[in-house]
Amino acid sequence: LIALPNKAGLDDVTYLAVQQIYRGWALAGLVLVVALVSTGMLAFLSRVQRRAFLLAAVGFGSLVASAVTFFVLVFPANQATGNWTRVPPEFPALRSQWEAMRLQPCWCCWR
Repeated sequence: LIALPNKAGLDDVTYLAVQQIYRGWALAGLVLVVALVSTGMLAFLSRVQRRAFLLAAVGFGSLVASAVTFFVLVFPANQATGNWTRVPPEFPALRSQWEAMRLQPCWCCWR
């Protein structure tokens, strides 16, 4: 969100070049897998303690929601652009959708 005003005016080629700063972030997916497994195990093992179970289940559900969000919204854009290395024909629409998604307020910001 902070970078958006600076990236909004970039031409397509420069935009793709700037996106390369995120190269290697796929490895962060390993952290998500570990977090999902460990939080799922915590929820399962704490199922007899209602409060602990509910907190672990909410954490697990949040991690699942973040993974679903990634695979529904982010991954398709990564695939369409070859991980931001090529400009596909639908790039203007894809870029608009990508940037608009980043501008959507999160649930924690609603007041």
